[in-house]
Order: sequence, then C-alpha cells, then structure tokens
Amino acid sequence: IKPVTLEEFALNVKKKLKIPRVRVTGKPSRKVRRIGGLWGGLGLSVNADFINEILKYNIDTAIAGETDEYAMRALVDMNAGLVEVGHEISEEPGLRNFTAALRKKTAPLPVHYCSNSLPWSLF
Repeated sequence: IKPVTLEEFALNVKKKLKIPRVRVTGKPSRKVRRIGGLWGGLGLSVNADFINEILKYNIDTAIAGETDEYAMRALVDMNAGLVEVGHEISEEPGLRNFTAALRKKTAPLPVHYCSNSLPWSLF
C-alpha cells in the first residue's frame, strides 16, 4: 500500500469496518507498507506457525481478527505492527459474500445473514 503510519492505517480500518475501536500493537508512527491478514483467530499465539509463515512475506503489519498478548509481544519482538479488529468482525465481509452466493444457489429457499458485532467494550 501507499506508506501510511500505523495510526493512520488503524483509523482507516476502523472507519472502513464501521467499528468503534481497534487494538493496536506497535509504535503509532511506524510506517505501514505491506500488510498480512490473520483473519478469525489466526492471530492467536496457538497459531504461531501461521504467524511465522505470514512474516515470511516481509509484511511490516498484520491485521488480525483476534489475538492475545503472547502474539502481540512476538510481533513487537519481530518488529511488526498489529491491528486487531475482532474475530467475528474480520469474517463479516466473507460471510456476507457467502450468504449472497448461497442465496443464489438455493433459491427459492430463504437464506438469511445474521450480522455479528463486537462482544466486548472498552471503558
């Protein structure tokens, strides 16, 4: 992508996904140029093999559905930024597309999409 700061990238992600907040790991002023996707729970430390695999693509920032402090610390130690949006939120676009495709394939059977929202709040 066109280089932006981690803060700008995180705010843009928040705006595009229409969510009230994201969690960010790394210096807000660091430059973001190459992004890797850790959708759903792939940003959790139990998925360290996947995190290591995505780092091989020379990303400087990951966008994750869900992460934990162990993975956050590992990414900081590997000099990579992280933006966490929420497990369900990260899967919403794909599920909306899947619902539309399924609706076409199964017509006239009704297919409904049920939106997810963040299950937590920050105070």
